[in-house]
Amino acid sequence: GNNREFGRWPWKRSSYAPLLDMVASGGPNLILFDIMFFEISNTQEGLAGDVALGEITERMGVVSHSVQFRKDDLRQEEEKAILESIPNQLRNLSTTLENPEKLNLKKYNILQYPIDDITLRANHLHSVTYDPDADGVARRISLLFQYDTILLPSLSLKGFDAVKKIQSLKGRTNDLEIKLQDGSVNYVPLENGKMRLHYYSRSEMENIPRYSVAQVIESYQFLAGVPNTTLKIDPSSFTGKAIIIGTSAAATHDDKVTPYGNRPGFLLHAVAMSNLLEKHFLHLSPGW
Repeated sequence: GNNREFGRWPWKRSSYAPLLDMVASGGPNLILFDIMFFEISNTQEGLAGDVALGEITERMGVVSHSVQFRKDDLRQEEEKAILESIPNQLRNLSTTLENPEKLNLKKYNILQYPIDDITLRANHLHSVTYDPDADGVARRISLLFQYDTILLPSLSLKGFDAVKKIQSLKGRTNDLEIKLQDGSVNYVPLENGKMRLHYYSRSEMENIPRYSVAQVIESYQFLAGVPNTTLKIDPSSFTGKAIIIGTSAAATHDDKVTPYGNRPGFLLHAVAMSNLLEKHFLHLSPGW
């Protein structure tokens, strides 16, 4: 929404620098954007902001940006042209999956990715593709997305990886086998390749820490010695965490329909990430 520093949504790209600086100062494992930067700015000031966001992405090394997978009716030559224009960096950042055919991944034919200033400097990318059930309700989510030979994790799986360190992924008939670098193995139950979201009660949802941009920016100013400011958030709150940067204001149109009413999109990613980290999985009861 509105914020003294950031102004109206969409925020200027140059204004993300203090936000990222403040969060990164706490030593998070990864900062994941649930905001897409697909359009090149159309003013000189905006273009400078594009470059600045790309530079800070490269310098920090712990920022992961959003891509989106889409399926449209395209002619073969259109598909070929789109495919040929994909930067190598997207292939370089691709994830490896054993037995992908077991997961029955949806076939996409368009990949939307950040502007070159960001994509060519990115160390991490994740998918924020939203694929609800047929009635438009978010009950299940995909953890992996494929376009040609490019395979990327969802935001939630990318955040899980940042905290737990995945060694390998393997598709199985009814689950995804995740081997971790510490030698342990997790099995995520899947239905047609998707994980069923285990939503939490309202009070549990409120236990997922949320900070407003205003609090982060004021804390940044306090640490920079700006008078009449207070430390609203200690940077140590971010240490070793996977941090999602998203929007919850109605004007941003990122509300998703859940079985419990509308929720901001970033909260779905947080729930899915928590499900993975805490092994809060829902298993379908057998037919009998």
